[in-house]
Amino acid sequence: MKNFNSFAFILFIALFVSSCGPSKEEKAADARLAAIQSLIDNQQYELASQQIDSVHLLYPKLIDKRKLAAALSDTLLRRQSVGNLAYCEKMLPLKIHEQDSLLNKFRYEKNDKYQTYGNFIYKTQVTEQNYDRTYLKCYVDENLDLYLISQCAGSALNHRIVKVSTGDVSVSSDSVNVDAGEFYSFTNDGMYFESMTFVNQKAKDLVTFIADNSDAKIKVELKGKRKLSYMLSENDKKAITETFKLWTVMHEVKQMTIEVNKSNKRLLNINNRNLKKQLEKQK
Repeated sequence: MKNFNSFAFILFIALFVSSCGPSKEEKAADARLAAIQSLIDNQQYELASQQIDSVHLLYPKLIDKRKLAAALSDTLLRRQSVGNLAYCEKMLPLKIHEQDSLLNKFRYEKNDKYQTYGNFIYKTQVTEQNYDRTYLKCYVDENLDLYLISQCAGSALNHRIVKVSTGDVSVSSDSVNVDAGEFYSFTNDGMYFESMTFVNQKAKDLVTFIADNSDAKIKVELKGKRKLSYMLSENDKKAITETFKLWTVMHEVKQMTIEVNKSNKRLLNINNRNLKKQLEKQK
């Protein structure tokens, strides 16, 4: 009987110790946390972020493991932010210099009475030098919106579609809703004018094609009640290509500036959280 009692006591102790050890769920969480650390070390930040989210979803009751996941999230954000800042500190001055160099080729225009944002117009395409001809005009405004205007002078086409092509390759705009205010026509000193305005993505498809094919001869076709076609001039090709470059660089400068601010804010928030934890431990 004494031996039986001793065996029962040993078995109880073994079961108690076993119950106090890590559970199967905790071991799985630990393995996932180790995998997350490996992903962060290998700069696979998107996958690491997804796995961090999965810890909170799969193990809602394992508070200590979720705290470790939150700490790993801070590690991930810190490394991302430091990397982004290093890249932007290197590239942003170069992009600003490129933007400023391009802006020297443009003229700034703004009517304070009617416009919220001023326009940057390539110097060969300013209105007073081109008002009486049929051509494509491109510009970007201070809000970083890209515009392409198809102007037709002296002939009533009521055109809604612009097609640009070189050889067998072409890009055509979609038909634009007249109610959107993108089609405009008027008569000045007995001469008829009409224009179609494309903005941002509608403009980008046409402008990108022109910029990518600036070394080739580009045919422009206007389609409305009648059709009209002409060859895009070298000056207009250059103006559109340079405007597209400016628009692209201005977007890059803006995005990098936003990223610098976001990264600095993330680092500040992480540092504040860590400071708060240290103060709580000292209490």
